[in-house]
Amino acid sequence: MKSRILACILIIACLGIISCGPNTTSTTPASSAPPTSPTPTATDTVVPITTPPPTVTPPSPIPPGIVVQSIDVNPKEVIIGEPSLVTIVIANTGNSEVVYRPELVVDGSVDSVYTPDLTLKPGSVQTITMLLAKHDIGTAAMHIFSVKMADEARDLIVKKAQREVPVKFELNPVSCVNGKVTMKPILTENQGVSVTFKALTIYYQGGEGQTSERVILAGEDFRKAYPNAYLKPNQLLSFTGTHDCNFITSVWTFTGISDTGESVRATGRVNFRIEE
Repeated sequence: MKSRILACILIIACLGIISCGPNTTSTTPASSAPPTSPTPTATDTVVPITTPPPTVTPPSPIPPGIVVQSIDVNPKEVIIGEPSLVTIVIANTGNSEVVYRPELVVDGSVDSVYTPDLTLKPGSVQTITMLLAKHDIGTAAMHIFSVKMADEARDLIVKKAQREVPVKFELNPVSCVNGKVTMKPILTENQGVSVTFKALTIYYQGGEGQTSERVILAGEDFRKAYPNAYLKPNQLLSFTGTHDCNFITSVWTFTGISDTGESVRATGRVNFRIEE
């Protein structure tokens, strides 16, 4: 009897070892697995700016006594390349005169700098305006930019245009002589609608080692430069002007509205050949 009891005990012990043994299907503890990042989906709202390559330029420190009282963006919703007017009210609350160079920050990086420098006496308040235009929102239909100066911020909604019109260029001369060239951007293929253009943004890009520059014409400045900026159905309408060609490439973007109420963007690229 004792031998039988001993045998049963040994069998139960063996079964316990088998059922409670280590799990051979897992070789590492769950806590040691590296964290995984969530996979972006088509519904993500964060849209990276891909062109030009994103570079972050942090703003300079605000001088003591300088307070940005308000910032306003008008219009608050534009299409790609269409400028918006940013109005900023700046006050000197200190006891000494301050020379200040306002920097407009967009999505955490300095987008443009106001010139000339402001000279603010103690207790003085100045209102300045700056034109802001964004020419890229990636592949999304819309991007909301954060426009900020000091602690004041507003949103700028940039959308794709409802209608795109190509721009072609004629250069005279073809080569750039003495830093000047006569350019004739020709708007065409307007697909049977009439368009009134209201603004122009030009992005100049230099060669290796050169920085890019931006020129924005809107309001009265645009009307003076291009007084006949109205494109009728199937019409070829050209603007002629003399421009600096110290930069190798320029991207032109005309923005406006059609007679049917559609937002219109006309854009094209021109490359200069510089003659020494």
